[in-house]
Amino acid sequence: MESYKSQLREVLLFTGTANGGRPYKYTWKKQNPNGSWQLLPFEGDTAMNLSQGRYAINIEDAHGIKLGRYNTHTNTLEALTDVVYELREPDPLTLSLEKQMLLVEGMMEKLRQFLQVAPSL
Repeated sequence: MESYKSQLREVLLFTGTANGGRPYKYTWKKQNPNGSWQLLPFEGDTAMNLSQGRYAINIEDAHGIKLGRYNTHTNTLEALTDVVYELREPDPLTLSLEKQMLLVEGMMEKLRQFLQVAPSL
């Protein structure tokens, strides 16, 4: 397994087929209107088709180390520290349309020729 050094201890990435081939486990959540958090079904580093709201993510390596506050003497997790992001609805999209006549090259000449031979009404 690949590894990188961190301040607390060695970070160990998942490799091969472990964890579906992803180097980390990701835990995605969305905050409900009552303040509680709901787990989301995303397993990778990208969440898609999200609506407006508060989202949180936490990451875990193969050692079980998660984002959080650790006791520096015992190296034990004291509290998870999710990364929280407020996803806001984008500004309304405003369109302005202008009607224009579009003539394909050569069509104007054909139209002129037609009008010259067409019987008058």
